[in-house]
Amino acid sequence: MLALRKLLDTYRKEALDERGKGDSFERLIKFYLENDKEQRFVKVWTRKEWAKLNELDGQDTGIDLVGQDEDGVICAIQCKFYKEGSKLYRSHVDSFFAASGKSLYGRRLIVHTTGEISNHVSSVMEGQQQYCNTLTLSHLEESAIDWGAYAPGKKAVFKPKKKLRPHQKEALRKVTLRRAGVHRSGLHRSGLWVLRPECVNGAPGRTGLHRGRVLTSRE
Repeated sequence: MLALRKLLDTYRKEALDERGKGDSFERLIKFYLENDKEQRFVKVWTRKEWAKLNELDGQDTGIDLVGQDEDGVICAIQCKFYKEGSKLYRSHVDSFFAASGKSLYGRRLIVHTTGEISNHVSSVMEGQQQYCNTLTLSHLEESAIDWGAYAPGKKAVFKPKKKLRPHQKEALRKVTLRRAGVHRSGLHRSGLWVLRPECVNGAPGRTGLHRGRVLTSRE
């Protein structure tokens, strides 16, 4: 979490102007959307790349990035790199909604660092034909991406996966058995006799059945 916030603070301090600060943030969001599997994007373009690809003039109309998701849907994306704790108002997103209202775009996405969005923005989002969702600083912080290793132009580095502790593994095993409908007697809710966990390495458990053997209750 701290790594990402330090990175954003660097953007704020080193940027010569608002445009430079915004460009750095947009590159980071492009990297995030293309590498975080939870977001399901297969490709993300900058505004200039998208304009060149589609022979558009490339003017800043409020759309900062354009992405294509796993379903082939084209998504218009706006990035708002504002002060944490501030609020996103309708005037901040009006141009984005106007530009992304074309039939070319199947959905919208707003990525912002503010603490909240106003009621007017929420109502505008709900009243649009194209679905619009938002991502916040929390989503970026919870990503599997290791922000401490982030650098423009380099491959993504991911945080090591957390391993379950012994008591967590046991709790997970019990939950899995309950969801499978296994009773203490070994009788499944479907009416099938199943192996108890005690049946391992081919040895009979309390039910007397060997591993790999499933009998109906009538046998």
